[in-house]
Amino acid sequence: MSPSRPPRAGTTPPSHLSSFTSGFAVAMIACGGILAQRLTRGDVRVALVAQLLLTATLLVVMRRGASRAATVVVGGALGIMLAHSIVLSSSIGALPWLCERPAQLMNDAVAVFAPLAIVWASSRRPPNTLVVAATLVLVTAYRATASVWHLDGAVFSYSVQDLVTTEFAGSAIGVTAFRLLAPV
Repeated sequence: MSPSRPPRAGTTPPSHLSSFTSGFAVAMIACGGILAQRLTRGDVRVALVAQLLLTATLLVVMRRGASRAATVVVGGALGIMLAHSIVLSSSIGALPWLCERPAQLMNDAVAVFAPLAIVWASSRRPPNTLVVAATLVLVTAYRATASVWHLDGAVFSYSVQDLVTTEFAGSAIGVTAFRLLAPV
């Protein structure tokens, strides 16, 4: 058994439960925002509320210090699966324009894991610029292929893909500003 590293002065080591809960909370907020966006067929006000809720959740995650990346990923993945299970098992999934297919999981995965990657990268000392750059490339690729991920049978004034990319951008700006103003 190898000795664990002692926590930095003034901090407490993050627990697996805290990291799992962080990933799960971000997934539920992000997936809930996407579902609300889909149910309202692209209402911009819903997008704004979803953006604010996701950014606030990410700032809480950042303050809590959820640095166990694998556990955060497990929490996020289970949150995505639960959100889709709820849609599929309820009357929401019966709406004529709402389509639940595996490609819809891509929207949720980008909405959950791209902002979490930014939080994780920015909480490193010094910040991990390679993770930030890779995340930006992946979100750009996602946005460039947005038509592949839009499955709903309705025309949206503000699409799910618009929501996901603006949530990511807004969250990244919020996390960066928070990191600069109140270092973790």
